[in-house]
Amino acid sequence: MRQVTRFLAVGAAATTLQYVIYGTLLHAAAWPAVADSMAGYFAGSLLSYGLNYRLTFASTRSHGSAVPRFYVMVAAAFVLNAGIVAVLVDGMKFNAWLGQVAATATCLVFNYVVSRFWVYADE
Repeated sequence: MRQVTRFLAVGAAATTLQYVIYGTLLHAAAWPAVADSMAGYFAGSLLSYGLNYRLTFASTRSHGSAVPRFYVMVAAAFVLNAGIVAVLVDGMKFNAWLGQVAATATCLVFNYVVSRFWVYADE
């Protein structure tokens, strides 16, 4: 249970960074919401790797092995996040924040499972 709690705390920090960037770009840039979301998501991923490697999973996997796995996971979640925002916000005209929250919730579950059993798993 402690691992899940740590994963959620790291996720909260990374999501906060993501949402700050997302909100800033929504108001400052004339980009589609999906582009704003993607920029925020990438920034959050940088924070997430380091904290999850050390704090959440206390991984013994080498960075040379974990980093590529992490970014394969991030790429898949990036596409999943972007697809959800594109469909809900840009396509169906949902509220930008509600669409992003739906994307975040979906990616949270995906990322935990993949992190636990593949990215940070023992070699």
